[in-house]
Amino acid sequence: MLRELLPPSGPVGLTLVTLAVVLPLAMLSWHLVEAPSLRAARRWLKRRAP
Repeated sequence: MLRELLPPSGPVGLTLVTLAVVLPLAMLSWHLVEAPSLRAARRWLKRRAP
């Protein structure tokens, strides 16, 4: 998709642009979705333990 949106550039340029887009999104996903879900699961499992 980026190859179609950006002017012609080489594989290195596309890789850098892709990393600049994907890494912040991955960090947001971890902090806003995945880590809170893991904490909630740990609390839930701790309550169920005998």
